Amino acid sequence: MEADAAARAGSAASTLVKKTSYKNTRDAFRQIFKSDGIAGFYRGFWTSYTVIGPSSAIWWSSYTTYKKTLYDWIDKVDSKPKQTTLQKQIDLGISSTETAPSTSATLSPFVTTVAAASSGLTAMIFTYPMDVARTRIQTDGLVSSERSTLYKVISTLIQKEGWSALYKGVSARCIQTSVVSIGMALCYEHVKKTSALDPP
Repeated sequence: MEADAAARAGSAASTLVKKTSYKNTRDAFRQIFKSDGIAGFYRGFWTSYTVIGPSSAIWWSSYTTYKKTLYDWIDKVDSKPKQTTLQKQIDLGISSTETAPSTSATLSPFVTTVAAASSGLTAMIFTYPMDVARTRIQTDGLVSSERSTLYKVISTLIQKEGWSALYKGVSARCIQTSVVSIGMALCYEHVKKTSALDPP
């Protein structure tokens, strides 16, 4: 019986390998369409929205909070008199008639970098388990056909692999998220500053 079980396991593994083995992109399109139809190209589509939506909301809200907190902290240790600069007004989204935090405009890239990395990590910590589940759903050919919903995937992962399965690969994602967040925030702040400048 053990031999039969081993044979069945080997056959199942072989089937999975064959099912997910693609020669190239064209072959992948062909196989996916042949086995799942058009729906195969959109597996996990709605699940992606359940991850992207909360992640974006957490990122932008925490980014604004972290940035303001950093400016407030710098103000406390800054002995220079308060001054209003265009960069500070733009960073915090305040009007020219309001008082901006008293920090040098040269610190703006530093504040943006730290706030962006922190907000990226915050969003990732809260949404990473859903992202892991989304990946499992999109690669459904490697798992049981029962794993068709976010709830089922997360429940199955916890039961079979433990809570740690929800954070597999989190270290590498931390680096990726930080770099992407910093790049996006710096570009965003640059465009915002440029757009706010008065034309000559």
